[in-house]
Amino acid sequence: MELTLDAMAYDLWLTIRNGHVVDDDDLDIRQIKFWIKNNRAVWVKNEVGKGYSLSQRFIQPVKTGVYDYVSLIPTDIAQFGTVGDTILKTTIQIPNLIEYKGTPLLTKVGPALVNEGTFTIIPFERVPYIGNGRFNSNAIYAFWKDNYIYLISRGNSLNFTGMRKISIRGIFADPELVPGYLNTDAYPITEALWTYMKDIIMKTDVQMFLATPSDKINDSADTTNTQTND
Repeated sequence: MELTLDAMAYDLWLTIRNGHVVDDDDLDIRQIKFWIKNNRAVWVKNEVGKGYSLSQRFIQPVKTGVYDYVSLIPTDIAQFGTVGDTILKTTIQIPNLIEYKGTPLLTKVGPALVNEGTFTIIPFERVPYIGNGRFNSNAIYAFWKDNYIYLISRGNSLNFTGMRKISIRGIFADPELVPGYLNTDAYPITEALWTYMKDIIMKTDVQMFLATPSDKINDSADTTNTQTND
């Protein structure tokens, strides 16, 4: 089975229907997708918290159409109350990432060209202190804030001020919201985790669903927040 979100949700839907007497009108596919998204996010956060490395399968690129890059525009530095000649900002919003200890799980922010290096990713709180050393005064730093990625440097090199496209990758709370993601794409999960997670969902979320009166489920997916930030 190709591990798309639709395929996993339908697989779980069939498993529930085959094992239990359930009204199809109550078993909303949106609710099943939420269970998948939520359990994946919790598992990833726990694994990162234990210091384990994650498979590349969990990482998603942010795309503009079919292109694996995001455009940048200059923005006003005054909003951050910090120093720096130039700050660049993505032209599109970057959805919530899974966070660990308050730091979004960005795995790469770098030039659009694949063979070039990456920038130093920092939490927003470190912005006032960047570039103070002898050897990093011209370094480029990236941070995520209010659903945008920003680049900042104390230096004013042409490589920085002339940059207009970057590559972004990360581990997102809701993979469906990532720009460029299609519902036919493989979901950012491994086969091993799906097998484990399916069993957990059946023992927890599904059992709770079956024990809850049937007039409550159909609109739940519209109001449930998948964000896992601390």
